[in-house]
Amino acid sequence: MNLCFVSSGFEIGGVERMVNFVGEHLGTREGIKVYYYSVSPTRIMWHFKNINQVFMAKSSSSALPVVLARKGLSVYRRIDLFFRHEYNVNIFQHQFIRDVNQLIMKAGIDTLILTSGYQFAAIPEIKKKYPNVRVIAWIHESYKTINTVTQEFHDYLVAGIRGADELVCLTENSVHYFSKWNTHISLIHNAIDLGNNG
Repeated sequence: MNLCFVSSGFEIGGVERMVNFVGEHLGTREGIKVYYYSVSPTRIMWHFKNINQVFMAKSSSSALPVVLARKGLSVYRRIDLFFRHEYNVNIFQHQFIRDVNQLIMKAGIDTLILTSGYQFAAIPEIKKKYPNVRVIAWIHESYKTINTVTQEFHDYLVAGIRGADELVCLTENSVHYFSKWNTHISLIHNAIDLGNNG
């Protein structure tokens, strides 16, 4: 089985630490090969046993939705927000979607694990090209935080949550909230426990 974890980057951070920890743990199991993809071409701060399986976006254009959300830069985004009260985030992350699709093809990825609201919104686009790839939305934020971060493209987030093969949440409140759209949910309070419990 070939797994790929997608992260916004591999610098210092809680999500980044969990991706590294869980990925490296799973990589020790027989028959599992783990790949990593960083949306941002930033420094790698965590240790990866096989650095050849870590891929970085070639440019910061893959991280464009994050930049747009923070800086509010796009005429299209403003027009879309004015008329529809939200914008199609996938228009701005076409490079990210293309990069992930290429990695799926090149590495023969069976399971893709996404870790942010922007990435979740791209699930329907990824599934169009690779319907048999299992896509997991690993939700690290509380449902309140993810709703705040994705409020300008909430319908795209919901479509992604619906399209995911499975959700992984950290709290029971998040499980309850996201079960409105997808009932294939696992609750993992602390992935560090995997080191002790397998």
